[in-house]
Amino acid sequence: MATGRRWVVRDRYGNDIYLTQERWEHITGAISHPEMSTYEEHLKETVQSGKRKQDSLNPQKYR
Repeated sequence: MATGRRWVVRDRYGNDIYLTQERWEHITGAISHPEMSTYEEHLKETVQSGKRKQDSLNPQKYR
């Protein structure tokens, strides 16, 4: 695993999705969403099994 990566999971389409330590700290920071710190496993499950939708105006963007 590359330096800085907190975890890597494979999504339902076979793509490796990773979260860096820096992004996790941004998400759970005091002015962001500190309540998310207890939901990290739920986040992984959502990334693995969730659906995504391609943006019609920007094909590089997904929701």
